[in-house]
Amino acid sequence: MNAIMRFRERFSRFLIATLWANAAVLAVGTPASSPLHSPAIALAGVALAVLGTMIWRIDRTGWVTRQISSIATMGQVMLLVYAFAGHPYQSDMHMYFFAMLAVLAGWLDWRIFLPATLAITAHHLVLSFVNSMGVFPGGGDLRRALLHGAIVAVQAVV
Repeated sequence: MNAIMRFRERFSRFLIATLWANAAVLAVGTPASSPLHSPAIALAGVALAVLGTMIWRIDRTGWVTRQISSIATMGQVMLLVYAFAGHPYQSDMHMYFFAMLAVLAGWLDWRIFLPATLAITAHHLVLSFVNSMGVFPGGGDLRRALLHGAIVAVQAVV
């Protein structure tokens, strides 16, 4: 086993722990005052942690594991932003996208950033039309969603 594989093996355990920590935050750390607060959000966060863990148990550091765990991580951040709808910290929750993208660099695989970035951009675009309060405080528009997508793309490229 080479150094990259050893690093990925250690990182994979850290990422699975992160998925479960994110699920816990979604279960107990989201504001009950949010108009979008729902047990379904917590259950979705747990489902993403379960999915990531199941794939990881099959192939701890393989290509599919890296892709699915990365998208599951971004999915949990999307749920967190959504859960904070109407809360003063909702825009601050967007910073968690950047933090988790930085964490995903631990896979030592640039290819995981393409689906993760596309998932974030799609999330912003879809919610801009379906429920703009779920992604931007005070609502948003297409230009704002595209701006966020471009910013995330810059980080992913770097």
